[in-house]
Amino acid sequence: MMARLFVSKNREIYDHVVLNGNCSMMRNDRITDLDTFPLCEVLEADSVIKSVDLSYNRITDQGISPIVRLLRANQMIKHISLRGNSIGEKGARELAEALTRNRILTSLDLSENDLGESGALSILEMLKVRMRARLCTRSRFSSSCKQFSMIM
Repeated sequence: MMARLFVSKNREIYDHVVLNGNCSMMRNDRITDLDTFPLCEVLEADSVIKSVDLSYNRITDQGISPIVRLLRANQMIKHISLRGNSIGEKGARELAEALTRNRILTSLDLSENDLGESGALSILEMLKVRMRARLCTRSRFSSSCKQFSMIM
């Protein structure tokens, strides 16, 4: 699996990791939960990576822990796609908990997973907390912030 690590080149800096299980080179060698441990360990130390695409692999709730650790350790990642995996309620809750405090990530793709109702609600609550924090830190008007918090 590690031999097939592809990165995109942008101004001489490698900043995108693309391990999309639907690409022709990965179709027969998709990433599993066990693969996420060494992969994320390598990416934790890489301060240049800004985008990680792990779409259409075989990642389940068991493979979310290393991804959560990665998102906590590497504060440069702005986008992660976990589209089309097998992430369920537990994995969604774990991601939501970790991302509540993450202010760097701006894009998270969890489409085509079976998050379930409680997993989806966890993600929604995380988004509400992050949006509230972003508005409150950028707003000059604390009363607007209080009103927004009451609505949410």
